[in-house]
Amino acid sequence: MLSQRRHEQLRQVIEAAFPAQSDVQYRLLGHGDFHQVYEVSSATLPCMVVKFRKRFPYGTADEQSVAQILGEYQGTALFYKALADTELGVPAIYQSAVLDEQCWVLESKLEHATAFAELSTAQAYQAGASLARALVQAYRKPAPCAGSGKLIVNESGDLAGQHDTTPAFQAEFEKRRFSTLLQELTATVDSALLQSALVLSYQLLEIHAWPLTLVNADLHPENLVLQSNGQLSVMDPQVSIESGLRFLAHFWVNCHYFWPLLLRESLAQTDELNWVANLAPLADGFLQTCLAQQVSLAGFYAESFLRLMYLLWRHQEYVTGRSAQGSDQVLGTLADAQARIPALLLQLQQLAAYLIEVGDE
Repeated sequence: MLSQRRHEQLRQVIEAAFPAQSDVQYRLLGHGDFHQVYEVSSATLPCMVVKFRKRFPYGTADEQSVAQILGEYQGTALFYKALADTELGVPAIYQSAVLDEQCWVLESKLEHATAFAELSTAQAYQAGASLARALVQAYRKPAPCAGSGKLIVNESGDLAGQHDTTPAFQAEFEKRRFSTLLQELTATVDSALLQSALVLSYQLLEIHAWPLTLVNADLHPENLVLQSNGQLSVMDPQVSIESGLRFLAHFWVNCHYFWPLLLRESLAQTDELNWVANLAPLADGFLQTCLAQQVSLAGFYAESFLRLMYLLWRHQEYVTGRSAQGSDQVLGTLADAQARIPALLLQLQQLAAYLIEVGDE
């Protein structure tokens, strides 16, 4: 049962988008981490949902300002536009604004979609291939505004990247951070290999640089759905301005290395092993298709090495107590995170060997 206030808010949202609609019905679909979601149904309207931003996600006040939230929504609309001429399905309707000091989104609803965990091995591989083709195409397009990182609506009402640091500055910061990490962790392993790969990775990225563009900075398999018409769709993208090559590599590293290590045990306990089993074909289809789209393997491995290095850094910072960035919601207990570090080091050595081999060609 909807409150009178929420019913009136929903009516105002729909009336602004579709004037003179009198037969509209609303019902609560559920609560996500950040939104309350309502279904909109009518004999004359397409199937849609309205998402109202929660004021207290996770039980605490939202850390993002209205300008940041609206920037996020506007960035999502532009990202969907960039994907509109690819093979991925995107909402035909996507609008956002503020009502009663609460941000909302109106978008088309996907019907009869199969979740990632329910895909067959062949479907998972094809999902990776479809995703790669679409993202490579979208990630070669220029950024819609200046800056980097999360998008905001600035004081002039224009879209902008939240940060104005240059890629060169970010690279120097990363080099110092990762060099310090290797000195701390590699006393008993082959540190020379990892140090060489670290130096090589930045050299390769200068050669195979990609421009900044709109990227999906939080792409997860649970946000991949296969519609009844066979078209793959990406749900709820988290859009930032960054290098497209970096986020192609991020997704592959997560699928191929990190998520199996992080999630296999917990998903086995909940009988969701098919989710993990689908990661390998998804990663294979994704990488092979990226290369078929003329993405440099050397550049791809360079970004992949840095991504895995960052994940190892998060673990070490969490274990030592220097940073709370690796929250227990992600990395588990301190013991869990500490036990994962040797496996991450082995993965990093494997990727370093691949990188050096490709870099020497």
